[in-house]
Amino acid sequence: MPNINKVILVGNLGKDPEFKEFDDATIINLRVATHSAFKGRDGSQQTRTEWWDCVAKAYQSQHGLLAAARNARSGDNIYCEGRGETREWQGRDGGTNRRFEIICHGGKNGQVIFLGKGDRQTNPLPVAEDAWDNFEDRSAVVLDDNIPF
Repeated sequence: MPNINKVILVGNLGKDPEFKEFDDATIINLRVATHSAFKGRDGSQQTRTEWWDCVAKAYQSQHGLLAAARNARSGDNIYCEGRGETREWQGRDGGTNRRFEIICHGGKNGQVIFLGKGDRQTNPLPVAEDAWDNFEDRSAVVLDDNIPF
């Protein structure tokens, strides 16, 4: 059975993108925050933020991606799709360092879409309540399998 290594994130930029220029391509480093809301043990609403390092490669012919990345700012909404990869290197102290990254390039294997201006902060995205909480009588919900599309 084949393995699947696929990561999809929709969140906010935690800081402005960073660029490393090379002859044939530009590496774009993105710090992305995703938020999840949940109820704590005491019943209070809480939010947890996860931070992700995403890496995209834009070739010189990908002017649209480069232009969007150069105009993106902290707090903007972003979609990142790619594979998870752990990078390992030797530190100056001789110790081994590891960093988990989302690699968002490689044609059909990844992409980055800048979704537009956020509130310029890393505020949580709106999270829907459990859909069943909105219904007094759950028997009123009709599931119709005969939808013509």
